[in-house]
Amino acid sequence: MAKRCIVDRCRIPARYAFLAVTGDVADRIITPAGLRVRACRPHLLLAVDQITAAFHQLPDGGPARIRAVELKSE
Repeated sequence: MAKRCIVDRCRIPARYAFLAVTGDVADRIITPAGLRVRACRPHLLLAVDQITAAFHQLPDGGPARIRAVELKSE
């Protein structure tokens, strides 16, 4: 089963996953429930905005960059 977009309970297959990048370290961005954050093409910018807003609330401002990685088709 293809992974689905998690934005607003969207059921479209995801096209992108996200990495938090600081220096040489890149970590997967996951939800508090442990799901990897994935988004479809229509929700890409919305997901980036939501991730950015969440990171700005962290005490250290979060990672230096957020990178959207296109998922391979299965």
